[in-house]
Amino acid sequence: EGDYGCPIIGNLRMFTQSGSLETGPGDFFRYQASRVKNPSIFKYMFLSKPVVMVSGLKNVKAAFNTEFKKIRTGSLLKSFSKLFGESSLLFITDTEKHSYLRRLVGQAMTPEAINMAMPALVKGANEQIDLIKEQTNTTMEATVTNFTLDVAWRTILGLDLKDDEIEEFGQKVDDWIGGIVDLRTLLLPGVRFTKAGKAYAYLVEKIERKM
Repeated sequence: EGDYGCPIIGNLRMFTQSGSLETGPGDFFRYQASRVKNPSIFKYMFLSKPVVMVSGLKNVKAAFNTEFKKIRTGSLLKSFSKLFGESSLLFITDTEKHSYLRRLVGQAMTPEAINMAMPALVKGANEQIDLIKEQTNTTMEATVTNFTLDVAWRTILGLDLKDDEIEEFGQKVDDWIGGIVDLRTLLLPGVRFTKAGKAYAYLVEKIERKM
């Protein structure tokens, strides 16, 4: 089920109602899902290309199990590779290499790996609780964002950021994500010269320096 919208461009809501600061970037998908009987799988069109949106553990697992066989996944826009890296798992179409990279990612998500990371996760959560106690006013969004960023650079990436670098790192991540969800950044030429593109280069440089 689903609506393809305009035959050439596709669903115009993808451009006009993609989201806002209050609702996040998922307005279009929530609207499309509300118009079908099964909101966990529906079709739409983007830039003349038919797309199927899949959600739910069972559906996503089935899609991954038949990837490169019955289902073709990938990116609709080449600009995405400029903000994720052309060697990203998202853009690997070779079946053998893709499976190899997925196994590497899976090794970091085993119960043993998560148990090893728990002390750092608990430490980060306690630090955020202490900050809440010290502040007169705060928002849950700010607290969760700070905790998520702490986990990202300290636990997942293993970076050694100084106090004055943590704020800059957070701003660069915000700029990078802002470019990913902004269709203007992805559709216009010169992605690497945008704020998002420069933020991506900053993040890559930090990771490569650590490696």
